[in-house]
Amino acid sequence: MGRNVRATGLEVVVGALITWVIRKAGRVGKRADDVVDQSLDAAVDRVHELVMAKLESDPAVRRLETEATETGEVTDRTRARVRLALEDACGAR
Repeated sequence: MGRNVRATGLEVVVGALITWVIRKAGRVGKRADDVVDQSLDAAVDRVHELVMAKLESDPAVRRLETEATETGEVTDRTRARVRLALEDACGAR
């Protein structure tokens, strides 16, 4: 059961990374116009900083950034690869 809880948490982190990349790419040059957006941005930015400190050079993370930036979508395979990289970084295996 503990592994399932951790995997679910990692899925949230993968989702946050995707959200960060897509939101930043979609809002280039635009200013956030309310407190909710600012709060969400701050939280997602923090998750991004923490993950990138560990996985910045990981090919799976680079692929995630490329897919999200170019198409606004991330394949299931890339999501799975990033999740596995996060598991390795957390010692979840």
